[in-house]
Amino acid sequence: MRPALARRATTWHAEALAGPAGSPSQDPRTPQEVDVARPWTYVRSVDDRDWTALHALWTQAVEQNAVMVDSVVRAISTDRLQQVLSRPGVMTYLALHEDTLIGFLVLTTNPLSGLTESPNLTVEVLYVDPDHRGRGIARQLLARAAATAEKRGTTQIAASVPAAARDSNRYLARLGFSPLVTRRVVPTAVLARKLAGEDRTPLDRVLAKRRNLRARSSAVAASLAGAELRPVSDLQDRHAHLV
Repeated sequence: MRPALARRATTWHAEALAGPAGSPSQDPRTPQEVDVARPWTYVRSVDDRDWTALHALWTQAVEQNAVMVDSVVRAISTDRLQQVLSRPGVMTYLALHEDTLIGFLVLTTNPLSGLTESPNLTVEVLYVDPDHRGRGIARQLLARAAATAEKRGTTQIAASVPAAARDSNRYLARLGFSPLVTRRVVPTAVLARKLAGEDRTPLDRVLAKRRNLRARSSAVAASLAGAELRPVSDLQDRHAHLV
């Protein structure tokens, strides 16, 4: 069993506030200190004191390709990160060890598809610092996701995982996550060029020309073969006007 960190916390007791029966209430500003055991590693929601540390861990996750972001968000500032993760429908939870941030979880409540109305909770980012992996930190974060889903009445939880993240995909598969769809992404300009045929390399053009020549040769051969099978009388009638 892992040890717990002892913390001095200020609490208020009902007896101290109310005072003995028939006596005036005691000053509620007089606190009593008690020992409160805090778990070795714990999970809580992000707050204003966490953004600097979260930004550092977010940057680390991006560098390790653990976060699916575009080129704009890769160089995100602390203030911008706070704006992004404070949007409606976005929930961020932190895993801390001895009050040091070691992992984080980002959830969204967006529908799984624009064509469905079923409530859904999506794990957009699940990241644990490499030095603290293998200790059940990700499981604690996912437990918070499960609790959030139950509280919201969500019947299913999805997870967005980079295709190249084999360890993450295997880990989630062991927890019951199964593949649903494959989403491919292409820049708009690249797709436009592909559709217009302007993105062909010289080799592509040579290969395409060869395919066209082979197709034409096959068509000519088929035509000649058909002519050989026709009756001689038909060929004579067709070419009679040339005589």
